[in-house]
Amino acid sequence: MANIGAGPSARATSARIIPPGLPILVGFATELLPAVVALWIVLLGAWAFTGRDYLVPVASWATVTTIMLWPVDRRIGRAYLSYRTGVFILGVLSMAYIPFIGFMLQSSLPYGAKLLLWLLLPLDLTVFAILPSLQSGIGKPLRMFFRPDLLFGDGRVLCCGTIALFFGIRYVIGPPPPEGIPVAIPKWNWWGIAFAMGLGFIPMIPLRGMTKLLMRMARVIRGEWYGWWGIILKETLLVVTLLAIALGFHHVFKGINLFSAHFWEEAQEAIGHRGPWKGTLLLSFGYLWLVFVRGGYKKRIGEPFISGRSINLPCWLSASRFLSGAWSSSPPSASSRRSISGGRLSSRWPR
Repeated sequence: MANIGAGPSARATSARIIPPGLPILVGFATELLPAVVALWIVLLGAWAFTGRDYLVPVASWATVTTIMLWPVDRRIGRAYLSYRTGVFILGVLSMAYIPFIGFMLQSSLPYGAKLLLWLLLPLDLTVFAILPSLQSGIGKPLRMFFRPDLLFGDGRVLCCGTIALFFGIRYVIGPPPPEGIPVAIPKWNWWGIAFAMGLGFIPMIPLRGMTKLLMRMARVIRGEWYGWWGIILKETLLVVTLLAIALGFHHVFKGINLFSAHFWEEAQEAIGHRGPWKGTLLLSFGYLWLVFVRGGYKKRIGEPFISGRSINLPCWLSASRFLSGAWSSSPPSASSRRSISGGRLSSRWPR
């Protein structure tokens, strides 16, 4: 696979993508890794002794935050705010609102306070996602390969914008709230949010970002990954992470553990009512559209960050895929949804 998808202008494959002597992250093995390992030992030990499920997603959030904000100024002789701007720091720390809202929804606060805090989540997901993607969120260059200020902004816009869209679609086509409740709020489930983080947020933002960066450098330096294999790899990773986020937040809304008997019971009810093919065909159509229509256009225009060409069309292609999915998933009437679940819908939504 040394020359997969190589373009006509392929360069010598002996050229190295990462220059020799360039560290991935300064002080990773001697400082950062021991700190992260100690963090997990403490939090997993606390979880084993107390059984408090929130410690697992909190450990995931704390790990990513630590890596993103880890100071290397002592080793490189630079002021911290010269390579980690205040806008970037604010964008990273604002992700803490996700576990924060979980604690609030499980607290004894009145419904009105919980609803207000819940409705502020899309604001946090979107506005604070845009800030680190701005030019002011990018610090001065460092002599190391891992640059979270270059990866985090765009990845978070994609991740958190998709989450906000999932919320909107769920409120449009999901089950209605109980009588007397204007807006349903999630019951919350910590294993659901841990699943969304571990298989969704983290692979989508830093891991997919690093994969795209390496592939982009391979195209520029070595003339590789111009073909369909690179597009299939990137977009398949995107689809898998999107599905993980959607499944995780489904458990968050329902307040049930991952893949529990209750989950499989609901899945069988849904398949029995709608059949298995509508969802399968819709998911397959979305995947093929993402890879061959949007990905094909990106393959044709090359590297927008080098050529300066417009990338508005891929955005419209992605939006049309989401809209077609929402239209095709139009829900049954409220009365039929109540009959599907045997009159148990109201008990599944928190008041």
